[in-house]
Amino acid sequence: MKSLKAASLSLIAICVAGSSMAQTFTGGTFGYYHIEASLDDHGYDYQTQVTGQVTYAFSNVFSTQIDASLVTYQGYDSDINLGIHGVYALSDNVDAGAFFSRHNGNGKPRFNTYGVEIGYQKNGFDAEAHYIFEDHITSSATYSGVGGQVGYTFEIPNSFINSIEFYIGGHQKYYLGEFLSTNSLFAGLTVGIGESLALNFEASSVDSGQYDYFSTALTYSFGNGARFGARDFASVFPGY
Repeated sequence: MKSLKAASLSLIAICVAGSSMAQTFTGGTFGYYHIEASLDDHGYDYQTQVTGQVTYAFSNVFSTQIDASLVTYQGYDSDINLGIHGVYALSDNVDAGAFFSRHNGNGKPRFNTYGVEIGYQKNGFDAEAHYIFEDHITSSATYSGVGGQVGYTFEIPNSFINSIEFYIGGHQKYYLGEFLSTNSLFAGLTVGIGESLALNFEASSVDSGQYDYFSTALTYSFGNGARFGARDFASVFPGY
C-alpha cells in the first residue's frame, strides 16, 4: 500500500513539474449536481455538488488534471475536495494515471484518497477503471476499493441535441482489517446540447439497495474536457 502511494505521488510530481514548464491548457469541465436521496440518509435528504476539472499537457504523452468540488448537505455542512492526477498516454486510445485527493469537512482534513486508473476511448466507446486507497485522518482507518464504468455515445449530427451517452458502472470499497464493505451500482444518461453543455441523469444504489439516489446535473465542457473522473469520496459515492 505504501509503495502504491509513493508511485502515485511520484507520477503526479513528474506531471506537475512538466506542466509548470510548458503550461499547455487543453480543456476542462464544470458542473452543478443535485442529488436526491430516496429516504432520509444520515440526517439529510439531498446533496449538491459544484465541481470543476482542468487539464494541462506538457507533451503528447504526459498531462496533469486538477479536480475541485464544493459539496453541501441539504444546504449546510459544506465539504471541500481537491484532487490531482498524473496522466500518461499509452496510445491514442489508452491513458493510464495516478491520483491523489483530499477531503476537507467543516474546515478540517478528513481523509486522503490515492491510487491508479486506466481509461480507453474509441469510436464512441468509453471505459475506465481505478484501484483506490483511502486513509481516514480522524480515525486512522484505511480502506481499499475498485471501481469503473463503461459507456457508449451516439452522435447526432446537425441537431441541437448533438449526442446521447448511456453508461453503467459500480464501486466496491473494503474496510481493511474488517469484514465490512460499501458497494454501489449506477446507470446514467448524458445528453449533449450544442457545443459545450450537457444534461446528466443518474440513478445509483448504495449498500446493496439500502440507500438509493437520483442525480441531475448541468455541465459545461471546453477543449478536450477532463480525462478521468474525480476520485474523492463524494464523487465515488455521490449522495452517500
